[in-house]
Amino acid sequence: MKMKPALSFIAFHFAALLCCTANEPASIQATSLTPIHPVLIRNEHGPLTRIIIDVADATDATDVAVIAVEFQLAGTDDLSDVESLTLFRTGDNEVFSPEDQFGDQSTPKSTIEFRGQQTLTAGRNVFWLSGRLKNSANLSHHVLATCTKVVTNNGIIMPTNGSPGIRHRIGVALRKHQDDGVHTYRIPALGTSQKGTLMCVYDMRRRMGRDLQEDIDIGLSRSTVGGQTWEPVRVIMDMGEFGGLP
Repeated sequence: MKMKPALSFIAFHFAALLCCTANEPASIQATSLTPIHPVLIRNEHGPLTRIIIDVADATDATDVAVIAVEFQLAGTDDLSDVESLTLFRTGDNEVFSPEDQFGDQSTPKSTIEFRGQQTLTAGRNVFWLSGRLKNSANLSHHVLATCTKVVTNNGIIMPTNGSPGIRHRIGVALRKHQDDGVHTYRIPALGTSQKGTLMCVYDMRRRMGRDLQEDIDIGLSRSTVGGQTWEPVRVIMDMGEFGGLP
């Protein structure tokens, strides 16, 4: 017997409803967030995107595991600025940490996928995408990575983009802990000469990070190419000693 059009429509609608239910685990939602800060050349890890998977009910998390997370880098000006990308899991903590890696490190592509196995728990399950930049990355460029899909063993979760259009500027970690044997660099100031030279001055706290009285010099870094590269540090003020102490 030939099915009437109305019955055919009802059957199709019911099948589509079943399909959507299977592809979207109940009471599990995901949000992709881009924090507003630059990503820095010379840093091993540059947090790009935080993915929060919320599980409203403990029963919904039973035996549900993330097996893949997909990202798109369509908003990145030049993929060749990026050396590598890594996905990390931080439990329910929204602060970035590189301690627990999910899947393998990836080279930059317009669409990348990290595959692993992480069982969800009730509440927040947080992941972070981190990028490492090449030393040649262009300071006028931006980086953007958006989470587009979370694949579980119980279906696919389509994340909500909680910060659309926000991109990371590229910067330079000019001075870091133990650069040139100095324990801590602090209190930077940046200026530009009349010839356009960038000049950055800072404390060079040689033995520890504390304030005076301690072994602290004043250092200077110069760049004649807009900050893309910098000359070796110069010590422009040595405070000497007072009372037998540096």
